[in-house]
Parts: sequence; C-alpha cells; structure tokens
Amino acid sequence: MHLAGVEWEEPAAWKFKLVEDAHYVMAWRVLGGELKRNEYQELEVRFYRRGQPLDGLELEVLGWMPDHGHGFLRGAEVERLSSGSFRVSGVLFHMRGDWELTFDVAQAQRVDKLVFGVQL
Repeated sequence: MHLAGVEWEEPAAWKFKLVEDAHYVMAWRVLGGELKRNEYQELEVRFYRRGQPLDGLELEVLGWMPDHGHGFLRGAEVERLSSGSFRVSGVLFHMRGDWELTFDVAQAQRVDKLVFGVQL
C-alpha cells in the first residue's frame, strides 16, 4: 500500500491518521500482533511529510476509558528511534471495554491530539 509518499509493509497492521492542515501522516502499529488486555505491549509510531520522515516532534501517548473516567495505570514510555520514528512501551489496557488511545504530537508552536478508538 502506498500512502503519503511511503510504501507500507504489512499495511493491514498499521492504523493511519492524516493531519491535513499540518501536512503530515501519522501511523502506528502494535509490535508483535494485536492489542491485548492485561499485557504490556509496545507500539511503533511513525510520522511522514511528503514521503520523508518528519523530524522535530515530541510525542506523548495516553490511554483513557471515557465510560469509567480513568486512564492507564501507569504512563507509557516513549523512545525516539530515528527521525520521525518512535517506540512506545508500557502500554497496558487493564480492563475490558472502550478505550481512547491518544497521541499528543508537539511540533514547534503546535500540538495535535490524535485519538483512536480501541475496543478490548
């Protein structure tokens, strides 16, 4: 699959968000398969603009259960791997139900909040 000037390996494993007004695409996937309940997991997160890795970003990843009014039991850890690429570890969805996985992306004077619905 070709998106945002990038050829994606295993496209079914990736979830995408196009941020049109900032002209970039964000993609994430679970390392090792699919999201599971009550297991620590790692995510790979990538950012591209016009087919090139997007540098100069800061990333925070949060989980939230709207129906219960709480989030992850502990914060996820974000590690920069290379330009536009991150590994997020310590992701733990500890309960069944509807979750929001939020990626707060900071770049210069701008912060984008990218939210994905997750059901476990």
